[in-house]
Amino acid sequence: MAVIAVLTAAVAPVAIRAVETRFAERAAREVSQIQDAAKWYFVDTKAWPASLDVLKAGGYLNPNWSGVTPFGQAYSVSSTPTAFTVSVPVPAGLEGVLTQVVTLPSTTAAGANVVVTSTVPAPGREASLTQFIQRTGDRMSGPLIFDDTTVGFASGGTTRFGAGL
Repeated sequence: MAVIAVLTAAVAPVAIRAVETRFAERAAREVSQIQDAAKWYFVDTKAWPASLDVLKAGGYLNPNWSGVTPFGQAYSVSSTPTAFTVSVPVPAGLEGVLTQVVTLPSTTAAGANVVVTSTVPAPGREASLTQFIQRTGDRMSGPLIFDDTTVGFASGGTTRFGAGL
């Protein structure tokens, strides 16, 4: 009996941490899904959604999804004319799982939780180009090109990125 009690005491914290890590990974995926849905909504309507319910009603997110994190907390969304933000509270110590996955993360302590906030720019904005550069690890060393129909940049005389407007 004593051996079983010792093994249980040793394994239980590891198992609990593994479950919490999986929950945090799921929350990170859901934040990304919310942001992708919001970007599609923005492309279709030229405005950010006011809530998750708007995204669900419009078919951008599963209408049966609860909108609650695996930790039982609600996601919150907000926007400015040029960006959309999703915030999610997670238990302290798990925020690193989210900050490795979500776009432009920031964290704020909130009691036993840490609120991870992720912001995406409006599709087609100059900030989108910045995110492209950050995600690929490329560095912009040439001129940024703006004209009536395209935005892009070149490095060493070679066009590295271009997008039609």
